[in-house]
Amino acid sequence: MAAKAAACGHELTGYTRRPRGDRTAAVLEAAGLKVSHDLAEATEAEIVSLCVFDDEQLRDVLLEKGVLAGLRPGTVVVIHTTASPVLVRSLAAAAPVGVAVLDANFSGTPQMATDGRLTLMTGGDPAALARARPVLESFACSITHVGGPGDGQTLKLINNALFAGQLRLASDALDLLRAEGLDPAAALDVLRVSSARSHALDVLAREADWHSQIATLRHWLDKDADVARAAAADLGLDLGLIGLSIEGYGLAFKEGD
Repeated sequence: MAAKAAACGHELTGYTRRPRGDRTAAVLEAAGLKVSHDLAEATEAEIVSLCVFDDEQLRDVLLEKGVLAGLRPGTVVVIHTTASPVLVRSLAAAAPVGVAVLDANFSGTPQMATDGRLTLMTGGDPAALARARPVLESFACSITHVGGPGDGQTLKLINNALFAGQLRLASDALDLLRAEGLDPAAALDVLRVSSARSHALDVLAREADWHSQIATLRHWLDKDADVARAAAADLGLDLGLIGLSIEGYGLAFKEGD
C-alpha cells in the first residue's frame, strides 16, 4: 500500500515498530519511502496512516507513545487495522481539536494493493475522507463511506466473520466429498461456478491441501474472530449464526486446542 502511494507521487515517511536492522525498513526504502526511526518525525504529515496488528498496538502508538495528542490541527489519522469499533470511537473522541480519525479497513490481497484494487470501508468525518482520498485512491479502487467513527470497523468485522464461517463450511464440505470418494479438486472446479460459489472456495482452490490454506490464515482469522466477539459484547449484539460459524476460531480454538 505504501509502495503504491509512493509510486503515485505522494511523499511518504515510513516508521516501523520493529527493531533497527529489521528488513521492513529496507523494504520501505526500496519502495521509495523515507524511513525515520523517530516516531514524532514520522507523524509530522497531513495524513498519518496506521497499519498495525491489533487494538493493543493501536493504543501503544496513538496513546501510550503520545502520537495522537501531539498531532497538529488539520491532520487526518487513517486506521487500516481491523480493530474494535469502540476503541476507534474513543480515539476519535480523544483526538485534539482539528485532528480527524478515520477507520479505513481494507479487503483484498497484497497483489490487489499493488494493482490499486483494494476495497476500503471507511467511517468518520466525510470532509476528512475527502482530504485523505487522493492517497487512498493510490491503492484502492472502491472507497465507501459507511458512517461515523468505528462503523468501518463494524462492517469489516462482519465481513471477516462471514469469510471465516464460509471458509469453515467450504472446508467441511470438501472433507465430506473426499470421504465419499469424490476428487476434491474436481469438486472445487464445479462448486466455484455453481450456486455455492464463494471467495472461500477460491481461496481453498489455490492449493491441493486446503487445510494448509486455512492454517496460513489462522493468525488473522483468530484475531479477527476475537475482536468480533469482543465488539459484539461491547455493543450488546448477538452474532447469531455468524457467531456459531466462528466458534472454531480465536479464543474458542485456543481453549480447546
